[in-house]
Amino acid sequence: MLALELERTASDAPVVVDGPQRKSQLYNEIYADFGFIISYTLLWVVMGLRIGRIVAILAVLGGLADVIEDIGILAVLGATQTATQPTQTMVNLVYSASSIKWMLLGRNYSAGYIWCKRSS
Repeated sequence: MLALELERTASDAPVVVDGPQRKSQLYNEIYADFGFIISYTLLWVVMGLRIGRIVAILAVLGGLADVIEDIGILAVLGATQTATQPTQTMVNLVYSASSIKWMLLGRNYSAGYIWCKRSS
């Protein structure tokens, strides 16, 4: 999954998605990720209410970036399923959304860690 999030060229997708069994597995992982996104976003929003509003805001923005990333990956998988090459725009969208997601959520994990250290 991470390979699809961080691919930089449209020609990388067919290499990552090698065969119908792997493609089916990736679809299942992405659909499960939508539930995980809701869970971690709600967790960080609740924590943000104690730590600071910026943490809650970044959690929501990170969750939205993750949803955009997953929708982009579904589009890339759909393109490989029809035996067409995903466009570079699709790949750029997934990469950008993934980078934003990891940056925002990394900031929240750091804030949570610092808050826990100060609270104990």
